[in-house]
Amino acid sequence: MLHMIKSQQIMPSDRKSIHYNHFRRIKKQLYSLSLKLCPAGTESVFLLHFHYRKAQIIGNQKESERSMQKVNVNEIPWSWGDSGVRYVMQGPHVEWGVLKLKAGQSSKDYGKHVHHEVEETFYFLSGAPKFVIEGEEHRVRPGDAYRIEPKEDHDLINDADEECVAVFIKFPYNPHDREER
Repeated sequence: MLHMIKSQQIMPSDRKSIHYNHFRRIKKQLYSLSLKLCPAGTESVFLLHFHYRKAQIIGNQKESERSMQKVNVNEIPWSWGDSGVRYVMQGPHVEWGVLKLKAGQSSKDYGKHVHHEVEETFYFLSGAPKFVIEGEEHRVRPGDAYRIEPKEDHDLINDADEECVAVFIKFPYNPHDREER
């Protein structure tokens, strides 16, 4: 549980490092913000959860990973030839890409699955597929966005007559956090 995490477990071991000092400044700023945003009694849970994610980013970031990246999505091949997934960015902190399913196609290669630590968000650009989340069916429309929490089963099935295109974002980046259901 997040409220059980102690600050020593999430901070870099070198307390004199630039990363640690940066973390302390963020902690002070976010603490006052969390007191304003959180209902009474939830401040510490929110703060530790947010700091845990920030500490992962700051503590693990290498100098070489701090530069801007540019990718042209049209130069990335689809995983299934003319449909599937285009992974646009993978790491160091986030993974995102574009998913295209033709009419009648499902995420068969990916199927119903769950992430234990990763949150996944989908933004639908076109199509009207069926999105099954925790056993509940949702009919998607262009412009819909869904955020899937860790540990929530999900599956996307394009049972409509038109292709479906969606942008997906996963945070934190963890390519091994996936279990087929």
